[in-house]
Amino acid sequence: MKQRSLTSMCSPIRTLAATGVFLLGGCTASPEAPTLPAVGSLDGARVAIPTDGGVRELLFLAGPMEPGKLAAFEAAAPNVRCVVPGSEEEALRLAPEVHGADARHCTPEFLAAAEQLVWVQVPSAGVARVLSREGILDREEIVVTNMQGIHGPAIAEHVFGMLLTLTRDIGYHQHPDRRGAWKREGSGRETIALSGRTILVVGLGGIGSEVARRGHGFDMEVLATRRSRREPPAYVDRQGTADDLDAMLPLADVVVLCVPLTKETKGMIDQRTLGLMKPGAYLVNIARGGVVDLSLIHI
Repeated sequence: MKQRSLTSMCSPIRTLAATGVFLLGGCTASPEAPTLPAVGSLDGARVAIPTDGGVRELLFLAGPMEPGKLAAFEAAAPNVRCVVPGSEEEALRLAPEVHGADARHCTPEFLAAAEQLVWVQVPSAGVARVLSREGILDREEIVVTNMQGIHGPAIAEHVFGMLLTLTRDIGYHQHPDRRGAWKREGSGRETIALSGRTILVVGLGGIGSEVARRGHGFDMEVLATRRSRREPPAYVDRQGTADDLDAMLPLADVVVLCVPLTKETKGMIDQRTLGLMKPGAYLVNIARGGVVDLSLIHI
């Protein structure tokens, strides 16, 4: 089976930050529409359907969307009729007319009826669940895109929220009133400052890049792995590929997993790789659970 790139196909990529939805390739914004920043990647991209310079009328079934955001979508792509179905039954009724759809509507029954469908937009970074659905991978005309880059800032902040909870013993100090006393030494956990420490970001994609930026902001040494050997960004001190992971793990005080779950990454953190890490190092997994050998986790 031919593998297709999971990337957005707009050129240049445009996204409505308010809606979190990529527009169909070749859409032209109306004169009053705001200029939108580039988001995501064009690596391996292709246009799902020509729009004849923004003249061709297209139908997109969106996920839940507030009226104001729907208006912003329509202003940016006046040739795209954007409909938010009120039920699964309504989505199924519209399926024969649809050119693009939010993945949440793409049940096997919907896919079978949507003969004109050429674009499926996944509202998250992960796509494994969508690709496992019957009727997706066996249709070469369908382009699948994800939300790479959209959720990066929020998830990166969550990473450091979890990390600081551990490194500063915040969990213990959060509710001293419940214990009836203030204990300066806290739980007894050793606290550390992140400044001067080393963070390893495994997977320098949309989310991993935002984690790396924040690590740099905390004055940490930033190591990272990514699939290609392209030039590292300014906020990464040392960059390698998956082949360099074993050499980088012993250097890190903090390891953050930001990779997709694939055959190559499943169980990548196992007994052997854990043994390569520094004693006392922190492991933060914001990837899928299967990236770590879950049999090693004891609660």
